[in-house]
Amino acid sequence: MPTGYTSDIYDGKIVNGKDFILQCARAFGACIMMREDSLDKPIPEEFQPNTYHKEELENAKKNLQEIFDLSDEEIQTRIKSEFNERIESDKKCRKENKALENRYNKALAEVLEWQPPTDDHKELKKFAIDQLKESIEYDCSYYKMYEPDFTKPTITEWRELRITTCMNDINYHSQKWDEEVKRTAERNQWIKDLRESLK
Repeated sequence: MPTGYTSDIYDGKIVNGKDFILQCARAFGACIMMREDSLDKPIPEEFQPNTYHKEELENAKKNLQEIFDLSDEEIQTRIKSEFNERIESDKKCRKENKALENRYNKALAEVLEWQPPTDDHKELKKFAIDQLKESIEYDCSYYKMYEPDFTKPTITEWRELRITTCMNDINYHSQKWDEEVKRTAERNQWIKDLRESLK
């Protein structure tokens, strides 16, 4: 029975080692990102770098410039807006968390009341109880321990925090973009070397 890679030989679509090697190359090196693609999709002559980090780098630079361009009054307006959003978000999350805890507790109470029909079912009851208790502990304890800090930052604190965040983003995405460009060049060299070896 043929594998996913040998099925084209089995069906008579591939009749030489060169084409088979190129098809198998999807599972290695430069082509690993193509392993889920259809085997009919050809390997490109050249890969292009993923532009995610380049785009995020540009966004971070743009955001940094916007922060420098904001007046103190505009920052004060943002501080007030963000403060109100944090309060509303906290209220919403706490309400949703309480509703979740109530659902868990209702299910737990019903499981605790359930009488297993045989001794073989007792482990099932214990397992269900443990699962619910773990979920209550994991999913519902945060808001009981956490009291939000609703202090408003000063204009200077707000600006400095945003500048630091943007600078961190610029450094991170710049490094990742350089790595992506280098990795793409290495992938392209790998493909070039493979194609040359098959001539």
